[in-house]
Amino acid sequence: MAFGQDALNRTHAETQRLGQRGVEMGSEALKVCVTAGHQTADLMSELNQAMTELGNQSISHYDRLSRQAIGVRTVQDLVNLQSATVETLQEHMGGFARLYGLYVDGLGRIMQPIAEQAVKPHRSMMNT
Repeated sequence: MAFGQDALNRTHAETQRLGQRGVEMGSEALKVCVTAGHQTADLMSELNQAMTELGNQSISHYDRLSRQAIGVRTVQDLVNLQSATVETLQEHMGGFARLYGLYVDGLGRIMQPIAEQAVKPHRSMMNT
């Protein structure tokens, strides 16, 4: 009887410990998700601002190139327009590359704690 009672007490204690650890892990996971949500909102705000700036820049370039196109009178004017167009395209490509870089970096910052949190229960179980 004493052996059975002792085994029952150990099982009960271990169950309580594992239950408490499960609650702690759930709480930690929830905190990480909330933090990721805030970081995602911040990233979307940064991306929105960068896209707005890029859009405004595009409109400005389009306006400048349109005015230059209207003024084409000679072959040299056409060559100058072509050069300006290529330069503008290169600037746009650079802008999109910066935007993509901002997105990838931000996504990495957001996903790192989530990935660490996903691995944590497995590590915890391995150490038990």
